[in-house]
Amino acid sequence: EIDPIGKKIDQFKKETKSNEPPIRAMGVDNLRDLIVPRANTSTANAISFSSVSLKPTKEHIARVVGLISENLLDDDPFVYLSCVRALASITSFHPDFMIRKLSESYVDPAADIDFRLRIGEVLMFVVRRCGELLPKYAKSFAGIFIQSASVRYPLQTRNVSNTDDKGRYIPDLKQDASFSNEIDEEYRLRFRSSSMSNLADTVSVAPWAAIENASDIVDLVKGVLVLERQNFPDTRRAAAFAIFKLLEGLDSMKDNAAINNIPGELKDILELLNNTVALDNDEVVVQHCLNALELVDSMMKKMLQPKQKKELKVSLFLDRL
Repeated sequence: EIDPIGKKIDQFKKETKSNEPPIRAMGVDNLRDLIVPRANTSTANAISFSSVSLKPTKEHIARVVGLISENLLDDDPFVYLSCVRALASITSFHPDFMIRKLSESYVDPAADIDFRLRIGEVLMFVVRRCGELLPKYAKSFAGIFIQSASVRYPLQTRNVSNTDDKGRYIPDLKQDASFSNEIDEEYRLRFRSSSMSNLADTVSVAPWAAIENASDIVDLVKGVLVLERQNFPDTRRAAAFAIFKLLEGLDSMKDNAAINNIPGELKDILELLNNTVALDNDEVVVQHCLNALELVDSMMKKMLQPKQKKELKVSLFLDRL
């Protein structure tokens, strides 16, 4: 059976294997154009959309995504950024499939750290592009960043044989103690910090996701700022920044959303911020917390201001009597 799109994929795959970065980047763009209809798509690629029967199938989409993903680790910044943009563009047209695919790659403990970091760039590109249109997926985005930022050691170092019949990990205290001294610093400092920063940007763009995940976010940040106070400044800075962006997003919502929906978590945040300012020795962490405290103060003023205006009107009315 003739498969015109499949032939095009084979053709552009060869371009992505070229020794010349511009040709590799062009191959990535051509693969994207097979899936994403564009106003300026070349005539050569337009065959994909010349009729209903030639529209890309799920198999075509999966294959194209796989080929582009393979080039995410390209040494040339222009090529890998082309991959990031291409995957984000495909996500705009096939969000359900792509967000599930990207999320699975991002949390995959067996995947290369650099690959996961670049998948994170794609996810954040999607978050920023969606903006106000993000509600369907915001909670999912926040969830995977919380999950990734919560991991304090590389999961791939565990003995995979220590699992039950459902694939769940069975703790081995002796083994866990042995690899707790072999913590991968790159994993900790780069991936956890990146996940925390991605979480911060997500809740800033989609504050409603913060409300739904408020308890998990507070527990995560509290664990970092309290239990890791003397070490790992990059992760602590990212955690403090996450709290700041969380409050910034909530402060932008109407009707005192934070105070009305998460009063308990807000109280924990206030206590955490004050303790961190008093006890942390990192200037950047402290500054993020001070900025966050200013936002809490802004929220409280917004909550009290309508009441003050109402009391003023009553007072003026009574004065006229």
